[in-house]
Amino acid sequence: MQPNAMIYAALGPMLGEADFNAAARAIGQAVTDRQAEGDKRLAYLRLKNQNTGGTGCNWHPNGAAHAALADILNQALQRDLGWPAP
Repeated sequence: MQPNAMIYAALGPMLGEADFNAAARAIGQAVTDRQAEGDKRLAYLRLKNQNTGGTGCNWHPNGAAHAALADILNQALQRDLGWPAP
């Protein structure tokens, strides 16, 4: 019996472009492989876009970036779980 929880394989925004792209391919393939095995409650979540705010100390996301990343997660939850928009 499979769990009813939705599980996200999330990739955050802190990697450089080449490393991020390599990780995105690997994670995406792992998710695709699991989905092919019947695990339909699993999705890849890309937590990076052109509008993720900015950085704070040591290139960590700042408050604006965290808000943008939360929006990405919220959109995924709305799409995958049918949650209403806030």
